[in-house]
Amino acid sequence: MLELFINADGGDYRGKTVSDGEGHKYDFIEFRNKRLTTVLGLVTVKRAYYYNRDSGKGYCPKDSALDIEGASYSSGVRRMMARVGAYRSFALGSEDMQELAGIVVSAKEVERLESPRIHFGKRGGFTNIPLEYVLTEKAQLFKLENDSLLKIRKVSSGQLDNINSLISNTGFRDLNINEPGNISYFIRVVTDDYDNEVLWHDSSEMQGLAMIYKALMETTSKEEE
Repeated sequence: MLELFINADGGDYRGKTVSDGEGHKYDFIEFRNKRLTTVLGLVTVKRAYYYNRDSGKGYCPKDSALDIEGASYSSGVRRMMARVGAYRSFALGSEDMQELAGIVVSAKEVERLESPRIHFGKRGGFTNIPLEYVLTEKAQLFKLENDSLLKIRKVSSGQLDNINSLISNTGFRDLNINEPGNISYFIRVVTDDYDNEVLWHDSSEMQGLAMIYKALMETTSKEEE
């Protein structure tokens, strides 16, 4: 029934030519099917495919209308994945999805959809036991232990705004730093647009990163007291 409803528009065919709003013309090529996992099960979505010969790029307008561009899960399923990913380990979140909704997704897929978030901590040292925290866009701070996310507390909006400002000012998205040492510090930022991790050992040479790291670690101060 859901599949019939989704495809009642005939694939969202919009004529022989469409414009992307910037003056670029796309020609209709064919109808293409996509298998989509929804909260009600698997469905096949029929979509009109348009192609721009000058840029070599194509797209399906229906993907945008249904919010499934580059995704094989419906927006409802993605919200569920993000929610379980925020409060459970990624592996257990995958199990929750299957048990509660009968939806099979991998732990990596749950992890990928729980964003934006910031991972930070250190690795190496005498014990070689990593220390890792996760700060979500909703200011929830977690500690990652044995593949489980343990909630610590909610960070103040002022702290979160300061951290986001520092990250933005350093151009974190384009940083390419991988300099491990005996004890390595790391920051990983995951957003809807990018996923980048930097790793360093000498903070005296990484003052910008050291400022971000210090601000992040200050959010854990109550946990460490």
